[in-house]
Amino acid sequence: MNGAGSSHKSIAPAAEESSAADTRLGAELLDDAVRFVVDSADRVCSDFKNTCAILGTELGQVGPVIFDLLHPSDVDQVQTLLMEVRGGTCADDTLDCRIRNTEGRYRYLEGRMLAFGPDAAIVVAFDVTRHRRDAKHFQQIVEGALQGTIVHRDGKFLYVNETLAHMVGVDSIDELMASGKGIADFIHPEDLPTVAANIQGRLEGREDVPLNYAFRLIRRDGSQIWVDCRASIVDWDGEPAVLAALFDISEQKAAEEARLQTEELFRRIFQTSPDIITLTRLTDGSYVDVNESFLNFFGFERDEVIGKTSQDLGIWAEPDTRDKFVAKLGESGRIENFEASVNMRDGSQSLINMVGAALDIGGEDLLLLISRDITDQHQQREELRESKESAELANRTKSEFLANMSHELRTPLNAILGFSEAITREMFGPIKERRYVEYAQDIHTSGRHLLEIINDILDLSKVEAGKLELEIDEVSVSETFQQCLRLVNERAVYAGLLIKLEVSDESVRILADQRRMKQVFINLLSNAIKFTREGGEIHLTCKVTEDGGCEMAVSDNGVGMDEEGIKKALTPFGQVDSSLARQKEGAGLGIPLVIAFVEMMGARLVLESVIDVGTTVTIIFPPDKTVVGG
Repeated sequence: MNGAGSSHKSIAPAAEESSAADTRLGAELLDDAVRFVVDSADRVCSDFKNTCAILGTELGQVGPVIFDLLHPSDVDQVQTLLMEVRGGTCADDTLDCRIRNTEGRYRYLEGRMLAFGPDAAIVVAFDVTRHRRDAKHFQQIVEGALQGTIVHRDGKFLYVNETLAHMVGVDSIDELMASGKGIADFIHPEDLPTVAANIQGRLEGREDVPLNYAFRLIRRDGSQIWVDCRASIVDWDGEPAVLAALFDISEQKAAEEARLQTEELFRRIFQTSPDIITLTRLTDGSYVDVNESFLNFFGFERDEVIGKTSQDLGIWAEPDTRDKFVAKLGESGRIENFEASVNMRDGSQSLINMVGAALDIGGEDLLLLISRDITDQHQQREELRESKESAELANRTKSEFLANMSHELRTPLNAILGFSEAITREMFGPIKERRYVEYAQDIHTSGRHLLEIINDILDLSKVEAGKLELEIDEVSVSETFQQCLRLVNERAVYAGLLIKLEVSDESVRILADQRRMKQVFINLLSNAIKFTREGGEIHLTCKVTEDGGCEMAVSDNGVGMDEEGIKKALTPFGQVDSSLARQKEGAGLGIPLVIAFVEMMGARLVLESVIDVGTTVTIIFPPDKTVVGG
């Protein structure tokens, strides 16, 4: 049947049989029941207002096809049931389905489907949507809860949620329920008697049974967890059963165990530490506890200290000491390296160094102080300070003396150099005995060397005494290099060495003292010539760094130095121990003097060296002291 009218006509003849159907349905046709007819074309029709409201039809009018109203998951089972009812082969006429109402929402129906005429069927059911949803919400709450939920009787599971199954290491509720095990199989043997006694006491209604208690569960893999149990008695299928909620408190137990271990460790350290340790109340300063080191140090007995204050015992040499370190504690939350003088019981005084922090123990604000006797250290420190000051004074006196002796030392040397040069040149007539000329030449050479040493010593002394003055100006690196090469090139040629000059940018200038820069590079080049064997090469280079600074270097392929040699070279009067070095003259002031000059000009020196490979000394001027171009 295709039209609405024809469908309605098909129902009319069957209406004569309605009284028989009503008789069969009996008391099921209550006022709140959902009743409708499914005709031979699978369309629905009802004379009940509440049913029409659900189906979206008028009283007595043929409505939509029933399968269009059903939830897709329920179509197959309702279709099968309808065919069996129509064919008279239905063994179970129970109907359980979801049907869509006019608002587009599905309602849960529970009832029966009976034959109604030759090709129609009548459905009588009840709307159980609210009960289904309440049950579903309750199940979702229980299943989604963080605690494990269990109902058991005589040790057997009646109900468990997913969380409880996972607690005992089982993958699913079905697997746990089918395992044949009870809750007792998962309780730690040492805890089982206590749990069993609590269950029995609760079933007997005793009031002395604890509402909450903790015990251990042994999971399927053998591991253990701690749970907190809250249990009560419920009616389950007409008989009492135990409902329990289990919370996993393993982390709390571990934290508690760690706390107890920490407290025990603190107690042991407190009592056995060689440091002086005290616990006092922040409010009034009274001693809560002190360790043996405190008693031994001050000479008190414990009962003389506990409950008393430092003022009562006269501990502090200065009465306001405690006020000072409590104020410091309020500023930074800690006390560090606080030194104070204390009075001993025998009348002597000592100096202690303290560290401390505020602690909250049992809701009470306490001050933990850890102190150490530094009386001997303080005395040694004072002696060391006095010795250092004496040494610094002596060094400054020496430096000032040498700096002031410049004229006195140079004047006689200049006379020696002048007269020896005059004799060597035979300025006032020939000298018949040639050996006198050779002696005069040796005197002149030795005098010049001595003057160089004295000049280096005086320059270094001026630096140490703070009397060396610099004239800072823009200095051309290229011109400075050329001037230095003219002065040392003859020596290099005589030694059989080749000096190569490499300047990446001829315009580079540095903010420096030109005379001291020449002294620096003559010194470095002289060292390179001195420590490079015949046939070697010396490189004098300059380049602009990526950050706009200037790097100048003197490198050679000479004898080189090891780490110990580098340390000596950087130390005033240090002499590198090598066969070539022993053949040359020198006071060991070259590199230290260069470092002093370089650092005074705001630059830094880097020395790299490898034995039998060579040495490179690099001087680096920062960008703010470098001018490029212009």
